[in-house]
Amino acid sequence: MRFIKEYETWFRELDPLSVVITPNQRMSRFVQQQYALWQQGRGREVWPSLRCYSLAVWIQTLWQMVQTAALQPATALHVMSPEQSRLLWIQAINDSQHGYDLLSSDSMADLASQAWRYLRQWQKQPMDLPLDTEEQRLLCGWIERYVT
Repeated sequence: MRFIKEYETWFRELDPLSVVITPNQRMSRFVQQQYALWQQGRGREVWPSLRCYSLAVWIQTLWQMVQTAALQPATALHVMSPEQSRLLWIQAINDSQHGYDLLSSDSMADLASQAWRYLRQWQKQPMDLPLDTEEQRLLCGWIERYVT
């Protein structure tokens, strides 16, 4: 791998306490590799690690720090993994099928999760959705089961 020159200015301006957040693990590894190449290009054999995390890892790290610090009431809460969340969506969908034949509760779980994510991003609640169609009513029911 070769060093990409455009990173040099950015790396030079980083403070030792800086934290770099990337959208995913792959980008995090790439930035760390570029940082290592930059340091090696400067003739260094040893350097402080770049604190570079994917967003998901950074949030999980912060959550663990809060729990370690024993802050209340955060210690009573739990952050679900993506796998746990997916299982809850599948369970919510399977529990509410009442005569509906869905092709795949797995794919419906993905769509419901995405719809719920969009609602939260737009700071909306399920009750803000129009309930004109059976599909909209089903989604609201799935969200209600998922959240509770």
